[in-house]
Amino acid sequence: MKVLFLDIDGVLNSGTGIIDHGLLGLIKVIVVATNCKIVLTSTWRIDYRHVVDAVFKDSDLEIFCQTPQTFSGKRSYEIKLWLDEHPEVTNFAIVDDVPICVKNFFQTDRNSGITEKIADEVIEHLRTNSKDLKVEGEE
Repeated sequence: MKVLFLDIDGVLNSGTGIIDHGLLGLIKVIVVATNCKIVLTSTWRIDYRHVVDAVFKDSDLEIFCQTPQTFSGKRSYEIKLWLDEHPEVTNFAIVDDVPICVKNFFQTDRNSGITEKIADEVIEHLRTNSKDLKVEGEE
């Protein structure tokens, strides 16, 4: 199974608090091209999951799962916990505007969100069969 770990702020919006449907369209391109599952890493998973689910459903997208919430709040650790519980994962990509120090990480600019170039890079990455599923530290 291929997984896209997805943040919202700085990826699907530019600080407006509203999910941009154009940027969400790029996520749909990734999902269709790679048949990956979306795992929500955003803090939106805590208080606004119902909003995310509704907006994604309007775009014919589905959130497969979400990472656990931990006291540390470190995304890399939460992603590692999730991966440890899902050995069926064959490859993953993390899309976030906050740097996470892993090979599978694709950083967006918080002012513009995901771009076509980043989406293409994620697609190329997810189409490979990565055996390196390690998640290491976070800045």
